[in-house]
Amino acid sequence: MKVFITEPAKVSLREICKYYRSKGFGAYAKRLRIAVISSAKNLAANPFKGQEEELLRPLHQGHRYLIIEEHYKLIYLPEAENIYVTDIFDTRQHPDKMLKRHQ
Repeated sequence: MKVFITEPAKVSLREICKYYRSKGFGAYAKRLRIAVISSAKNLAANPFKGQEEELLRPLHQGHRYLIIEEHYKLIYLPEAENIYVTDIFDTRQHPDKMLKRHQ
C-alpha cells in the first residue's frame, strides 16, 4: 500500500511545529515531525494498526488513528491500495474540532 499525506495534514503538522519552534522547542518540533512521518510510513505494512476513530464514525468512512508523542493523533483513512493521512490532531483541543475539520 502507498501512504499519502494530505495537504490539510501537512498544514496541521507545519502549524504544530511552527508553534513549538516559536516557544523555543525546536528540537521537540523536529522529533515530533520525524515521529509523524515515520509512523505514517509504517502504515504501509500494517494499515489497520490503529484503532477506529470514534469521533469520525458519523462520516462512515473508516478513519483510524495512531497516538504520536502522547498528545497527537495521526488520523488516517485506509482505502483500497492507498492510505491517506488526513489530519494531525492535538488531543488537548475540544474533540468537536476533529469532526469539523473532516467535513
